[in-house]
Amino acid sequence: MMRSSGKSDPHARLMRALLDMAGEGSEILRSTSCPWASATFTGAQHLADLRYIGPQAHDRADKLAKGLPEAEFAIPGHIVADLSIESRDLGPDEAHMQLAILTVEDW
Repeated sequence: MMRSSGKSDPHARLMRALLDMAGEGSEILRSTSCPWASATFTGAQHLADLRYIGPQAHDRADKLAKGLPEAEFAIPGHIVADLSIESRDLGPDEAHMQLAILTVEDW
């Protein structure tokens, strides 16, 4: 049985924070969220397809990728417990990254 504290779904706030961190020329093409739970934590697993466009797309994607391990997300009531880059594709003047993010409720 999944424990729920009644805290709101952090997905929209997480995607906004990710876009703020990614900066100009970035967009989220699609994102999903599904409930997640362990024996001691309740949260959600989020997937985001992020795209950079423009002549600096590759450099900006590299900068984000290097900063993600130390990234701080301010999402009230939730903690980003894990974040990984699942895939990266580079094309002419664009870069795609698929991110997997686990959030847990902050008790």
